[in-house]
Amino acid sequence: MSKEHNFVSAVVYLHNCAADVSAFLTMLYGQLEENFEKYEIVCVNDASTDDSAAVVRAFAKERDFPLTL
Repeated sequence: MSKEHNFVSAVVYLHNCAADVSAFLTMLYGQLEENFEKYEIVCVNDASTDDSAAVVRAFAKERDFPLTL
């Protein structure tokens, strides 16, 4: 299967979703990796009061993935 050559940005808004965000990002990352040559994931911390941002940072660090948060 050939990958799309277009650059795509996925913008994810986070609001108190620490329990679910890692599974979601794993799925999203897999889909982008499978279908696009160039992509980015931009996570917007929408005033979360839980540790959503920390979960996203850990996700990015595990994969050596550039992170915009």
